[in-house]
Amino acid sequence: MDVSDSAIRDRISDFYKLDICKSGPTARDIYRLLTERIAFVSGGRDNSGRAIISFPSKKDVEKVQSDHLCSLLKYLFSVVCKDAAKLGFSAIVDMRRSKWDSVKYLLKSLQECSSDHTVHIAYIIKPDNFIQKQKANFGLSNFKFETMFLSLDNLHKYINVSQITIDFDGVLSYDHQHWIEQRIGIEDFYWKADDVIEKFGILQHHVTTDELDDTLESNHLAILAHKEWKAIILNAPIESMDLEGKRLLQRIMIPNANPDFYAQRKTIEGKLQDLHGGKQTLMEMWEVRNDQLQQCRRFLTFSADCFQTFTWLNNTREMFLINVVNIGTSHAAAVELSESHQQFVEVSELSFKDIRQLVQLGHDMIARNHYASPKIKEFVYNLELEWEKLKNALEERTFLLAKSSEFHLHVEQFLENQCQWTTQLNAITIPMAFPDLCTVKTQLEEIVRTIVNAYNEVSSLSKTIIGLTQTPEIESNSLTFSADFTKCSEQLVSLSTKVLWASKDMEAIWKTKSNKINMRIHLELFDKDIAQVINWIDTSGGAYLKKNTGYGKSFARAKALLRRHEEFEKLARSTYDNAHKLMEAAEVLKNSGEGDSTKINQLTQLLETKVKQFCNQVSHRRKWLIVSMDFYTHIKEFTCWYDDHTKQLIANRVSETYEGVEEDIRTFETEMDATIDAALATRNEGEQLLEVIRHAAIENGTTQTDPAYAHILQAVSKIDEMKRVLDELWASRKYKLNIALMMRSYEKDCVAVTNEIQYLLDQLDQSLHPDDPDAARQFLQNCNENMDNVRTRAEHVQFRGKELHAQLEQTNINIMGENEVSAQERIKILQQDLSDKFCALSERSRWQKVELEQCVLLKSYQNDYKELVKILETAHATLDSAIITLGTENEAEKCRNYHDSFHAALEKMYMSVKQVQMSAEMLIGQCNYDVEQVKEMAMRVMEIWHILIARLDERMKLLKSILQFYRTYNQVYNTLEGLEKQYSLLVEIRDSRNSPSAQEQLRKHDDQKEQFLKACTLARKSADIFLKQAQKTANSESQARQECVSFDKMEMTVREKLRKLSSLEDSVLKAWNHKKSFLDHQYYFSVFETNAARVIEWIEQDGRQFLNQRPYLQNADPNEMVTENNEFRAIAKDTRERVMIMMQVCEKVHPNWEDDIRSLTKDVVNKYDAFAKEADAFNAELESIAGVQRPKDFIDLQISKKPVEECNISFPMQQELRAAAKGVNEEKTKHAKKRAYIMSELLSSEKTYVDDLHSCIKNFLYEMQSDTVPPGLYGKESAIFINIENIYEFHSSVFLRELEKYSQYPEDVGHCFVTWADRLGMYVEYITKQPNSNDVILQNGLQFFDDIKKRYNLAQSIQSCLIKPVQRIVKYKQLLENLYNCCEEGKGEIREAIEIVSHIPSKANGILKLRMLEGYDGNVEHLGDLILQDYFHVWDPRSFVKKVRDRHLFLFEDFLIFSKKDLKDSATKERFVYKTQIPTRDIKISEHVEGDLCKFGIYTGTNPNDNNKLILKASDSEIKQRWVSKLREAAMHVSHGFLSSQFNNDSIISQNYPSASLQEQQSSTTSSDPSNSNYRDSKISRDSNVSTGDEVENEDFSCERVSLSSVSTVATSASEKDEKAEIIDNEDGELLESATGTCVAPSDLIMTEYSNNLIGEDPLELILDLN
Repeated sequence: MDVSDSAIRDRISDFYKLDICKSGPTARDIYRLLTERIAFVSGGRDNSGRAIISFPSKKDVEKVQSDHLCSLLKYLFSVVCKDAAKLGFSAIVDMRRSKWDSVKYLLKSLQECSSDHTVHIAYIIKPDNFIQKQKANFGLSNFKFETMFLSLDNLHKYINVSQITIDFDGVLSYDHQHWIEQRIGIEDFYWKADDVIEKFGILQHHVTTDELDDTLESNHLAILAHKEWKAIILNAPIESMDLEGKRLLQRIMIPNANPDFYAQRKTIEGKLQDLHGGKQTLMEMWEVRNDQLQQCRRFLTFSADCFQTFTWLNNTREMFLINVVNIGTSHAAAVELSESHQQFVEVSELSFKDIRQLVQLGHDMIARNHYASPKIKEFVYNLELEWEKLKNALEERTFLLAKSSEFHLHVEQFLENQCQWTTQLNAITIPMAFPDLCTVKTQLEEIVRTIVNAYNEVSSLSKTIIGLTQTPEIESNSLTFSADFTKCSEQLVSLSTKVLWASKDMEAIWKTKSNKINMRIHLELFDKDIAQVINWIDTSGGAYLKKNTGYGKSFARAKALLRRHEEFEKLARSTYDNAHKLMEAAEVLKNSGEGDSTKINQLTQLLETKVKQFCNQVSHRRKWLIVSMDFYTHIKEFTCWYDDHTKQLIANRVSETYEGVEEDIRTFETEMDATIDAALATRNEGEQLLEVIRHAAIENGTTQTDPAYAHILQAVSKIDEMKRVLDELWASRKYKLNIALMMRSYEKDCVAVTNEIQYLLDQLDQSLHPDDPDAARQFLQNCNENMDNVRTRAEHVQFRGKELHAQLEQTNINIMGENEVSAQERIKILQQDLSDKFCALSERSRWQKVELEQCVLLKSYQNDYKELVKILETAHATLDSAIITLGTENEAEKCRNYHDSFHAALEKMYMSVKQVQMSAEMLIGQCNYDVEQVKEMAMRVMEIWHILIARLDERMKLLKSILQFYRTYNQVYNTLEGLEKQYSLLVEIRDSRNSPSAQEQLRKHDDQKEQFLKACTLARKSADIFLKQAQKTANSESQARQECVSFDKMEMTVREKLRKLSSLEDSVLKAWNHKKSFLDHQYYFSVFETNAARVIEWIEQDGRQFLNQRPYLQNADPNEMVTENNEFRAIAKDTRERVMIMMQVCEKVHPNWEDDIRSLTKDVVNKYDAFAKEADAFNAELESIAGVQRPKDFIDLQISKKPVEECNISFPMQQELRAAAKGVNEEKTKHAKKRAYIMSELLSSEKTYVDDLHSCIKNFLYEMQSDTVPPGLYGKESAIFINIENIYEFHSSVFLRELEKYSQYPEDVGHCFVTWADRLGMYVEYITKQPNSNDVILQNGLQFFDDIKKRYNLAQSIQSCLIKPVQRIVKYKQLLENLYNCCEEGKGEIREAIEIVSHIPSKANGILKLRMLEGYDGNVEHLGDLILQDYFHVWDPRSFVKKVRDRHLFLFEDFLIFSKKDLKDSATKERFVYKTQIPTRDIKISEHVEGDLCKFGIYTGTNPNDNNKLILKASDSEIKQRWVSKLREAAMHVSHGFLSSQFNNDSIISQNYPSASLQEQQSSTTSSDPSNSNYRDSKISRDSNVSTGDEVENEDFSCERVSLSSVSTVATSASEKDEKAEIIDNEDGELLESATGTCVAPSDLIMTEYSNNLIGEDPLELILDLN
């Protein structure tokens, strides 16, 4: 159907109407707000490249609705180019003619609207009004972004004037109205372009749809509709949009254009490209769709034709299958069916032409890549298949009918000729004569051949037809596959069987006649054949053998005769075969009975005899022809070998080695034997041939022999002659080889003796000296024996050489090579070499005797050394095998006793060590031949001894620390158990006179808490010391794995005890709080009771005394009484207020005193009510007597129902009661409120901190595990977030709950920090790695994390989240310092908590600086924990010029490192260059240096003087004291004890021993715990000469004993039923526990003198006894 042009134009117009929705606000939407010029973006940039948003001075800005203002700001944020928007925004707010309220409203809106667009800073232009300026100063700190209050002049320092508009004294050209119009033009263009592009998308959907029609009619309609879409595409408003876009580009691409507008250039150009490209793409898609529709039309036509063809094929197939199984029962019927079928085929051929054309059309469509090619292929395939099936079926039917017609014709002819053929066979008679037999046989064969040919024709046709009609086993596509040819097959079989039986009858007649004829023919031929064979053997064969009797004169002639004989054998072999056949025929003839069997046997025997004789003669001839060939071959080979062998014998060469000569002799003998055997064998062959020739001549009866006889006889003679010549040459060769063998044997023996002498020389040079003197003497005897043996052998060799030399001179035989010296000269050279070697050996033996004398002394020392090393190694093994089981205090005590015994054994061993060192020095002084070995053994002894002593020191420290822990733990645990029971007993004080005692008890109760908390901290410190020492010991011990497991079990035991202690501590603290509340109420009750007594006392005394004047009112002066009454009522008013307060506070009392207080209050109120009524009656009577009116300010003494706060109370009783109820004065109340505020801030900030960490992990860290992570951030979770998950886990699950326990007692919160100090150590790792984390984010992930922030609308960036752990440590320090200033109790632990949190950033800073240390070759981890680091001025006394040097010192547990700051690269990175190091165990300290309080000295050795002392100057005295304390502590911590130091001092060769080896061994096995070892300051100053760290630990524990003792004493006095455990300090500083009698003071490692009965015992036995 056709569509008019007007309808198409209307459709085009409707299609391109603007109907797209605008996304977000546009300039048209907020045109009114833009024209008001509240804010604008001029295109300027600050010095950092951030876009500037300007707020000119406006009044009443706050009247603009917040959502409208927010829309305006968001729009302005969105129009800035993306490059500038990524950097953020800077705002300029002009406040010169505005008020702070307006500016505050703008800034607040700016903050709310800048969640997705970061505003970094807001520049506020200062107002002229002072009040507004002050308001702004106070209010600018409440915004997230940075604010800067400045003048216009200062603004130009931060932003170039070229980037500021004239509103702020800039020079940037900006027309706001032009900017609005430009934005509207750009946005309208974008709107129209997006609408056209969206319409293109709709058109694309229509022209790219894959739906195709299934009928020709609907396909025609689709083609018409598709043409309409083409008209719509061609009429798209691309040209008008192109003009508009180019016009916009001309406007924005002017010089000095607004960068925000200029940035839109690419977008506009992209829109234009999208429009043109979209139209072109649509037209291409339209063409593709049009081709599809046209192809669809052709396909629909083709498919309709195919369906019609399939219908015709089906009909034709059905017609064909009606008569397919009928092939005819006779020849005439078959011919008729064939003619009918041929007519059907001719009709079908006319339709096959149409099918061929349709198939060709389908192939053409497929070749043109038709969209429906698969379906077309299916149609074509099915069409061809059905066509081929029908065509094949017709052809098969045609062939089958032709064969059927032929088969019936041949069957009918065979049956008609059967009678004739039978008559002919029966009519043949068998004659007796041989010629007649042959004629009859030929006639019989011709008849049979005719019958067989006729039968084969019938059988072949029958098989062919049955094969065509038989159903195949595998299903096929043939139309006749399912046709049933059973009846047809049965008919064929019946006819074939009839023919078969007829042929068999005729065959039986033929076989009978044929057998009789053949037997008669064979009998006639048998006699003739035997006579012929015998005749050939007698004439031809025998004549040949008699004629050919020779064997040839040469190999060639013999070979020719053999070849001729083989040809004769081939001819004779046919005669043999004929003879065998005749003998087999004879057996058949005898069995047939046709001939005479006796005659047949005689002929057979004669033939067999003749054949055997002839065969023997032929074989004999062949055998000797072969022998003749072998004889001539052997003659030739022997002659050739003779010539070669003769040349070798004449050459007479001899091998140069003894083994080679022996091999020559063996080869010579083998060749000689083989030659003799070959000559004899060849000669025997010749003799046999001669005998055969002579015998043949005798048999032939002639005297003439074969001409070869003389030739063979001559060859035999030649063999005899060659053998004679060889015998002569062999004799000469054998003599020369024997002489050569003697020469080579002499050379071999001479060289062997010379090598033996050289070997003895080498043995003497390389031989190790024996281990004892007897062995040395035996070694000397062996040397003498070897010398005698060598001398004897050398003399024997020399004698043999002389004999051989004389023999060679006599025979003059040359057995050496052409280029070599003669044998005589060779003998002389060997004799001279042997003589020289023997002389050298004699000289070396003489020197060997001298060395053996020194060996005696050295081996004696070595034996002592080995014995001592064995003892020391046994000691090591004993120390290794010592099972460290420290599960209980008793087990630890047993281990301590065991190691004390081991210590005593080492003291005995020390004298042996010293003796071995003295022996070594003696050997060195005597210049022993192996001085280096002596030094090495001495140094080895020292090394083993040092390691043993160091290991024992570590063990003793471990045992001491665990004992100290057990004893401290038991004391603290028992004390806490006693306190828990004590606090559960609440003793009520009823007597008000005991109020001072209750106050004292409350004070003591507060003191107890601080003391038992310190005791718990002391127990934890002792556990930390043990765990650290256990870890260090476990790492330094090279023991079996079982011991390491034992250390793990010990650690688990200690931690389990700490867990129990912590649980008990919480329970005691809870009980303490409960009792504290009880004591507070008790004290309150005492104060309440005192006040009640005062009220009653005043009523009964002062009040009653005044009211008792009532009877005397008549006589008193009324005015004076009125005055006194007013004064009295004023005093009574205070009492009334006191009673009212008592009535209120009695409502909130402890249940223990509820009834008493209520009863007491009721009594007071009753008495006061009675008093008030009497006072009112007194006042009424007085007023009546005096005649005065009641004044306005009359004081009512009745109890008011209003709260106390609403009453006008001037008397301070309310404050006194409330203060008494709280137990604090006004100053304490102020401090308590401040503490509560700080604690509240600590808890609230901790919760916020935990929430922030959780948000960071949930929103940022988990996003790192997604598939959208950038490649630069892949796998860097740990580098960015470090251990923030561990920090969150600790704070959320542990630390926050622990802090909440102290919410009511802020003064004790320091204990929480001390308790969890080791876990807070994880902040060190975080702080040290945080800078690297920030670098990774800035380099690779800033955009990724900003996208996450926008996606989840987060308030904080990734950098803000990751900096919070660092800020949290600083916050802890700030809050703890504030808490310390307002606390009167618990300051000790708060101070320690401050040190803990202060040390974390300090240690992190030290680690960061340590990473900047360069030039240190060792492993920093082997230096131990980093304790301190700081700058010092250093004076080196060894330098000639006393020049001060700036050095940065790093103090580790084991070493003090000196480094120098690298000033070359200080501008970019702080670096330190390694200078030197000093082991801390060698450091001695001179604390005071004259002239400067900040200086101190360090030195090594025992005698400090100015020449070996380094002077260090700190920046202040506090740093100096801290370094002196830590240096002493480190020096004592790594000291090795008394034995090792004594050994170093006493050893004579210790100066040569590399002391670093032991230090390296110790440092390599040292493991440290950085979390809790650096903030423990020494409690007591120590002398610099202290050698062990154990005294330090003793002092640490002893400083806490007074407080622990006082706690225990209180706990003991609390419960009479509990076991007393009074702990006191004795004069020796030992803690004695009266309940158990156990000494809990730690023992030290200093050796004491042992009894005399141990002196002289074997140290090894002492060690073994310990095992």
